[in-house]
Formats: sequence, structure tokens, C-alpha cells
Amino acid sequence: MKNMSKTICAALVTGLLAVGTVSTTYAAENSEGVAKYIEQSTDSIKKGLEELQGGRADEARAELKKFRQESKEITGAAASIQLQKVNQAVKETLRILDEEKDNKKAIETLAPAVESMKDIAAKSKTR
Repeated sequence: MKNMSKTICAALVTGLLAVGTVSTTYAAENSEGVAKYIEQSTDSIKKGLEELQGGRADEARAELKKFRQESKEITGAAASIQLQKVNQAVKETLRILDEEKDNKKAIETLAPAVESMKDIAAKSKTR
């Protein structure tokens, strides 16, 4: 019985410590963090489009992958259906670049997503 008490107590302490570190792990837990990631991801997607328009598919691919990572940190009201659609367009653009190797089609797919991301960024500044 004594061993079981110690085990349960140790598990509770470990669990509480784990919960305490989780909240500090994510940078976008507050509005400033979310705003930072919205700004970074907007810059990345715009740069990805610029790279595509300049004919640099490899650089565009790197920027779009960076966008996908950064956008995962956007939470709360900013993580709307609109952001999900932007992510789908970026994913489709990467597929086009990898499979079809068609820069023109990739630009056509990505351009509306860039405008949507700019809209998300503008809305986040007014909140």
C-alpha cells in the first residue's frame, strides 16, 4: 500500500511538472505570439510567391514549407477557415511544383492564398 501511494504521488508530481512545461513550450500562447507568427507566415508566403514569379521554384518551395511550419503556431480566432484554405492552397502549390513542375499553375494557385493571408494579417492588427 505504501509503495502504491508513492507511485501515485510520483505520477501526480510528474504530471503537474509536465503540464507546467507545456504551457511555456508554445510561443503562440498569447496574442503577441500569434501576431508574431501571423506576420512571419505572411512574409514567408509572400516571399514564396515572389520566388515563383522569379522562376526560382526551389527557393519558393523552401519558403512555402517555412510558411506551413509557422502557420501551425497560429491559434485562436486567427486560426480560421480562411487560414485552413490558405494552407490547402500552399499544399496544392507544393504538389504542383513537385509533381507537375508547372510554375505558372503554381503561381495561379498561390496568388489568391497570398491575398487571403494578407487579409488575415490585416484583421489581426485590428483586434
